[in-house]
Parts: sequence; C-alpha cells; structure tokens
Amino acid sequence: MYYKDLYKSNFVYETTPNLGFNFFIDLKQNSKIIFDKAFTARGNFSVLGRESGVISIGKNVFFNLGCSISCLESVTVGDDVLFGEGVKIYDHNHEFKRPNELIGAQGYDERES
Repeated sequence: MYYKDLYKSNFVYETTPNLGFNFFIDLKQNSKIIFDKAFTARGNFSVLGRESGVISIGKNVFFNLGCSISCLESVTVGDDVLFGEGVKIYDHNHEFKRPNELIGAQGYDERES
C-alpha cells in the first residue's frame, strides 16, 4: 500500500482500510493515523495530520463522499460510526483575536470548547 510505504509507522491499521477513490493523506512530523478493522471511505476523503496529531478511527467506520479530517492534536472516531457526505472534522480553529493582523498569521487555537 502506497501510504504505508510513504509514512511507515505513522500509518497504522489492523486490517487494510478501504480508502475509496481520490483518497489523500498528508502526515507531518510525528503525526499518525490509526485505522481499526473494517474502515471504508466512499471517495474524495482526505486526512491532514499536523505537528504530532493522532487520528484514531474505530471499527466499522464509514465516510461518505467528500469528507475530511484535519488534526493538530487529537481526533478520535469511535466504533460503528457512519458519516454523511461532506463532513469536516477539525480539532482546532484559527486564532482571530488581533484585528490588525491577518488571520492566517495568528496561528491556531487547539483548546477544547
């Protein structure tokens, strides 16, 4: 599998995940994605792991078309979860407290809300 070769120990799975078509994964530094058994993505699914973020996906999870996960710290999806089309999961938000500074230059807020 291409991603297992590319990311080695950062791409972990119990059984080979069914990634669908147009799957995109980008893991940086010490980030990791862990798939349990019976994962399916229909298509156009993307995962962005930043810093040392850990994405953990449980058993029997299904993502419909156009879903994505972006993680700086931690995202966990439990067992037997179904996601509809276009679902976006983030564990962070842009900072926007300084009105005279571009939002993109202010970094991220990872606090739980």
